[in-house]
Amino acid sequence: GGSISEGQWILTANVLPLAALMVFGGRLGDLLGLRRVFLAGAVIFACATAAASAAQDMPMMIAARAIQGTGAALMMPTAVAIVSAVYPKERRGTALGILAGASAFFAALGPVLGGLLTAIEWRLVFMINVPLAIVTIVLTLWATPDLRPHGARRRIDYPGVVTFAFGIAALVFGLSQGQADGWGAATTLLALIGGGALLAVFVLIELRVKYPLLEFRLFRHLNFL
Repeated sequence: GGSISEGQWILTANVLPLAALMVFGGRLGDLLGLRRVFLAGAVIFACATAAASAAQDMPMMIAARAIQGTGAALMMPTAVAIVSAVYPKERRGTALGILAGASAFFAALGPVLGGLLTAIEWRLVFMINVPLAIVTIVLTLWATPDLRPHGARRRIDYPGVVTFAFGIAALVFGLSQGQADGWGAATTLLALIGGGALLAVFVLIELRVKYPLLEFRLFRHLNFL
């Protein structure tokens, strides 16, 4: 029963925290343990998905989607790191290829399956993820080693976290609003300019702090770049 503009926020509310917090989620995995952070994200994702399937109005739906994106931001970077950590070097490329291929396959299948489920009952689009998340949690507890962090515990780069999160969120918001309000609208331009400025500040911070959120020296390696 929501409006078209509210419907757009069902997507945007999920993408904003996912984009803003993904790098931070990876850093938390380094500091607190990959399996622990992945499981926390999976539990958040499952609960938020259940809340979205039971949403009674648009504010409840949008809030559930934002929390769902936060859970996904903890899961996605740690999932890749877990696969890299548990497979031996000679099999790591194959394992990561399977992970990427399966992700692409189900991403392509999603709109088709989503259309079918929506034709029956729109809440099924969210409900289908709840048992999948539960299975994910059980399999992670059963098959994934603890993977505790190695070495000395490093500090979290909070200025980097804040500037990156708000910068990316502003860019995503601006790109989302561009289609709705027009690319010359004040809200669109302010969001895009503000996001770009915050990301420029983020780069300056990362080049100066002792334990950066994102290590820019990695971009000197052509394979990484």
